[in-house]
Amino acid sequence: MEKARLALKMNKEDLAREALARREAETSRAEEFAAILTEQEVVAEEAKAALVELKDRIAQARGEMSRWVARDRHAKARIRRGRRAEAGKEPATGAAVAAPVVHSDAFEEFERIVRRIEETECLAEAQEEIGRDVAAPRLERPTRDAEATPREFPPEVELELQKLKEEMGRAEETKEAN
Repeated sequence: MEKARLALKMNKEDLAREALARREAETSRAEEFAAILTEQEVVAEEAKAALVELKDRIAQARGEMSRWVARDRHAKARIRRGRRAEAGKEPATGAAVAAPVVHSDAFEEFERIVRRIEETECLAEAQEEIGRDVAAPRLERPTRDAEATPREFPPEVELELQKLKEEMGRAEETKEAN
């Protein structure tokens, strides 16, 4: 706006129009960016909600895996007790013998699966983000053509130029009156 005022003071309406047109274009770009930002904030919130849900599902899966491992250990302990009872080493009925803690590869396998899934999800998120970047509208600055014909300005620019002229005229009249 200041450049447009300065151009009018120098009696260069073309430069004033150009400055106002640029202002209009930049305002439009700012609005486009604001819309994109709003859209991205929504996408980010959805991703956060999906992440919370995924973490809950992982916790449930780990709990389920723990239950299966415990059931497996219990079954194996019962089998060992049964074999010992058959061999005469311990009575078939009686106090329960604490099963030794057996480190199972099931936990390691589960953790490996979880890591692989998380890596795959990260890769998918990265690919989606790249896809969004590619699909995002290209907001390029207009290039100047050396042999450009006189530019036509939208009516908004002409209207703003008129308002600016009137404002500056009133300011001059006030200045001269003082």
